[in-house]
Amino acid sequence: MRTMIRMARDAGSKVQLLTFPNSHESDFFPVEWVADLASDENIPLVRNDESFKVALRRKNGEDFFLPDDFNHPSELGYSVVAANVFNSIVENQLLN
Repeated sequence: MRTMIRMARDAGSKVQLLTFPNSHESDFFPVEWVADLASDENIPLVRNDESFKVALRRKNGEDFFLPDDFNHPSELGYSVVAANVFNSIVENQLLN
């Protein structure tokens, strides 16, 4: 992952990392690992896991995930991810 970050930066791209929105902890990329990497590399971190925890308290979780696997976001779930990414781009001035 660090190599991909450096390659993207070397190519002039601005980078941000995202946590998985899963309602359970991801074994593939644990939140702490992603957060540490973002901190070490001085990269904005989009905490989808936190947004989904809030969203799941407000509405039935099935609305935010595909019904067959409860791992992949539904259309509503992806709207949360998209809003989080957009807000991070604006807040961190990634288009400037």
